[in-house]
Order: sequence, then C-alpha cells, then structure tokens
Amino acid sequence: MSALVTITTFSNMLEANLAAGHLERAGIECYIQDQNINSIYPNIGAANLIVGIGSSAYGGIKLQIRDEDATFAIEVLKTNGYFNEKEENPSEFINSIDKVTGKIPFLHQYPLQVKILAIIFFMLAIGIVIFVLKNNT
Repeated sequence: MSALVTITTFSNMLEANLAAGHLERAGIECYIQDQNINSIYPNIGAANLIVGIGSSAYGGIKLQIRDEDATFAIEVLKTNGYFNEKEENPSEFINSIDKVTGKIPFLHQYPLQVKILAIIFFMLAIGIVIFVLKNNT
C-alpha cells in the first residue's frame, strides 16, 4: 500500500465527511484522521488565544488519501468547491511571517501559530534584556 497524504484539513467533522463523500463517489478511497482529538479539544493552544487563529487542535481534522490519487482527488474537490484559488494563495501577512522565520533553520517547518509565538517570545526577550540593561546603568 502506498503512503497516505493529507490532502486538506477541516475544523469540523461535517465538512470533512462531506468532502470524503465526494471523493468516495469518485472512487477514491479516503480516510479521516484526528477527528476524535479535535472533537475533544477543538481550539486549544496559546496561539489560538493570542492571535485568534481559528485552527483546530493538533492541526485540524485531516482528510487523507493514497499518494497516487492526489491529483485526481484535488480535481474532484476543486469541482465541488473545496479549493478556492484565493484561499490557496497565502496572504501578505503569512508571506511576511514566512520571510522572517524562513532563515531560522528549525522554525520553518512549524505551522503559522508556532512561528507567530516564536516571534512574540523573541521580541519579549529582547524587550526584557533592553529593560534590564537600561535600569542597571
């Protein structure tokens, strides 16, 4: 059996099941992953509280398919309105975060929420160092 790939993620089970239904009607075998943990903990994490990003816990509910079915599955989902060209292109905000964090070797692999938290903590650390140095002189 070939490797499974996550074709898209959802924030709720209804949307994931509807998309899976479209794929199954097209003859594509698909799997829904992380539905239970995302139902128990739908919006946890400091990034969701600080930034207000509405992603689900643990990366959302994942719709997975076999690697060789990816191209056809994307076409089926596009036909049914799941991939919007506007949503596929990252915003300027996301591009700027990626530009800032892209040069940090370990950080580029993490999701947007983690990158934003890293930037916030880095800025806080610099602020604290400046404050301490300024008050010690």
